[in-house]
Amino acid sequence: MIIVNFFKKYVSHFLAILANLLVYAFLFAPFIIYTIEGAEGTKSFSLNIFQLMGNNIGHSWAWIVIFVSFLVSTQVIVVIGIFKNFDKVKEILVTIQLLLLSLLSCFLFISKEMFNWVSADVIANYDSCMIGWGFAVVIVLMGLQILFCVSFVSFANGGLKVLVENAMLVALAFILSFVKLFSMPTGGSINFQMLPLMILAIRRGPLSGFLFGGIVYGLLTCFTDGYGFQSFPFDYLVGFGSVAILGLFKPLIMGMDIKPKKNKIKNEELPDELPTPEKKQLPNVIKGELFILIGGLLATFVRFVGGVSSTLAFWAPGNFAYALTYNAPYIFISGAMSIAVLMIIYPLLRKLR
Repeated sequence: MIIVNFFKKYVSHFLAILANLLVYAFLFAPFIIYTIEGAEGTKSFSLNIFQLMGNNIGHSWAWIVIFVSFLVSTQVIVVIGIFKNFDKVKEILVTIQLLLLSLLSCFLFISKEMFNWVSADVIANYDSCMIGWGFAVVIVLMGLQILFCVSFVSFANGGLKVLVENAMLVALAFILSFVKLFSMPTGGSINFQMLPLMILAIRRGPLSGFLFGGIVYGLLTCFTDGYGFQSFPFDYLVGFGSVAILGLFKPLIMGMDIKPKKNKIKNEELPDELPTPEKKQLPNVIKGELFILIGGLLATFVRFVGGVSSTLAFWAPGNFAYALTYNAPYIFISGAMSIAVLMIIYPLLRKLR
């Protein structure tokens, strides 16, 4: 009976570990499959992730850093998840996991494209190159790891009210994406679409910022912009998910909840001695404004890096100057405008619960 209760209590931990172990097993599965038509007919070949590293396709050092960081973060979250405290640390680690998974997906897409270019130059009668089933399985398993880790992490401010608020902010961002103040000569347009996503991040934290900004809003705009799904990893997932970085500063911007202590003898809340959980310990306005500026600039820079990476990977390979001149103007100007408005309305936002 004790064993059954122990398993029920920590079932998510066991599932997270199991998914983690399966990731190792499927690293030997095909990640890239390519076909060559020669004198002897059509032949298909596959490369697993270690062979990709060995061929120096997709920056082997990046593969190693991302994989090790992701797998180690899972073990840390599983260990910390046993304890009731450290909720903020768990939330940050889960957010880091999501970012690492996004980066991993991006590097896998880059590897496919890079292998495409290398093969086309080196191998005669090059025919096709596609992502293998091993890639899909590993990404799904890593997603399950995150899901199982989330299941034993307590996130503050949950509930239907938060879900509705997040959906409204995403809808507002989508509407603002069509309100173009002006278009840049080099490409891209200036708008305030990042402003609602930044508000979402500082109110609900990094995980909500990434989920609703990078995944929900990212997919929504990716499908409507018409540039193709290959743009999603860098331009949308990383680009709009970058607001999660601003969300990391939430306690320093929006304050921290003050929870009442419990009477150790009677296990009852002490009346009229401590503030209620609904009250917050708010930072002063200047401190909050400063962290909005720092977090907003970091988020904008990450979005810029995502845009440059996408341009180099899919639109202008090797043309670094073009990638910079195309992405820098509209991303930094839009980001600066959104940060400025956010700092102006901050005194009102900090009063909201």
